[in-house]
Amino acid sequence: MQCSHCGHNNRPNAKFCANCRQPLSTPPPVMPPTPPPVTPQAKCVQCGRPIRAGAPFCNYCGAAQRPAPVAPPPAPAVQRPAPVAPPPAPPAPPPPVAVSRSRWPYFVRHGLIVGALTASLIMALAGTFAVEKANPPQPTAPPPIMTPVAGVPTPAPTADYRQAVVAIGVSNDGRFGLSSTTGDPANRSDDGKQLTFDPSGRTNNTRVWIDGDTPLFGEGGLAEAPHQVNGQIRAVWKQDNIEVVQTLSYVNGTSTGRVDTMQIQYALTNKGSRAQQVGLRLMLDTLIGNNDGVPFVVPGRSGITDRSIELLGDNVPDFIQALEVPNLTQPGVIVHLTLQGADATRPDRVVITKWCGEDIPWEYYVLLGGDGQPLERCLTGAPDSSVGLYFDPQALAPGKTRTIITYYGLGGISSTATGNAQVSLTFNQVVRQGDSFWIAALVANPKAGQRITLELPAGLELSNGYTAEQAVTGGGDYTQISWRVLAKTPLTDGAIKVTLNPDSVTESQKITVLPQGITR
Repeated sequence: MQCSHCGHNNRPNAKFCANCRQPLSTPPPVMPPTPPPVTPQAKCVQCGRPIRAGAPFCNYCGAAQRPAPVAPPPAPAVQRPAPVAPPPAPPAPPPPVAVSRSRWPYFVRHGLIVGALTASLIMALAGTFAVEKANPPQPTAPPPIMTPVAGVPTPAPTADYRQAVVAIGVSNDGRFGLSSTTGDPANRSDDGKQLTFDPSGRTNNTRVWIDGDTPLFGEGGLAEAPHQVNGQIRAVWKQDNIEVVQTLSYVNGTSTGRVDTMQIQYALTNKGSRAQQVGLRLMLDTLIGNNDGVPFVVPGRSGITDRSIELLGDNVPDFIQALEVPNLTQPGVIVHLTLQGADATRPDRVVITKWCGEDIPWEYYVLLGGDGQPLERCLTGAPDSSVGLYFDPQALAPGKTRTIITYYGLGGISSTATGNAQVSLTFNQVVRQGDSFWIAALVANPKAGQRITLELPAGLELSNGYTAEQAVTGGGDYTQISWRVLAKTPLTDGAIKVTLNPDSVTESQKITVLPQGITR
């Protein structure tokens, strides 16, 4: 299918051009000789660059778009009935016999009628006033807060959606995306931006493994279209005796404490009479504002991840993070993926790589070149990154359900609050007793000879193989150093501290450890 924007030849039935990422459409029908009116190219209200018609954000500068004024439709012509000729006048009566008579009885009679009607109207109004005074009308409740695409959710059990600073968008086929709405009130750089390339997730996809087949969630039609249930956005799809329920909801972020995160949950149930191998892979087309090729902070890795990597098994961290701008005091928007801890299901595999299609197959990492590839869109070289979360196939007995939970939303680093321009801390600020989790320190403009030391509160211990003091490695605008830590006992507002030497620059951040058995 040829793209009408850049002329690139795409595969049949593609929804987006693999070269310019503009939506594709089927060839237009043959039109009569009269050419249709030309629709002007939509442009960004801030930078003036061309954008998709109706796009809520500019993919170049990230500015929110004001909807164009819509002219009211012309009023329909009023069909008036054809004029009807008046009936012929009756013959004139014979002239009356002249009688000398006064006209006052006519005025008296009609005056009495008008007076009676006026008195009746006054009595009716007085009665209505008396009833309303005795039973005053009840105040009308304010209208509910609307959520784009997802509808009007009611408060979820884990968070009050009315305090959310993000908006979940859902397509008719069940794909979903995320945008920040009011932005981060503590961060002047965040004025509301997209967190996935498309607000409704049309460039994301979920595939389900069923005995070796890997159909897209929603392929062939949904059993239940996206709708609201108890403050959550639910969609149901069935394939080969496997029922998949996708549930999206607003929750408190693990690194911010705000309602700024989307919980993504899949419940896969075997409705058949035999065991089946069932797995799931979620691919997110990551983006922050106009930055489509964001690099990532990956705890356990050296430096910042700006090329393709694959993380397996125990190397999968409890979170990964992306900063819009490499600045510790003004980092723009921060995206945070919670991968394990509390009730999150740790993926068996995580891949960070380039984006090359909204319907990418199950095993796409090797197809895109594997480790070390730049995070750029295929065929174009434009910056473009994505994240794939794999939950390997498992045997699912008849009547049994497998539940998978992960989180995607906004994140935070300590330096946005403290103003520390040299070192910052980031980690999941709410963990559970018994969890093993990562602490990452971000160092701006790293230099040879720098070292950083970690201090932990009582109840937290370094995992085997990690030392409190580490050398700062890596170059560029900033780098990261990480430690693996074990939560031994419950803790409330414990302080984690690092010191960057030889300049003796310190930074700290609080953490809470929930008692074992308590989840988010």
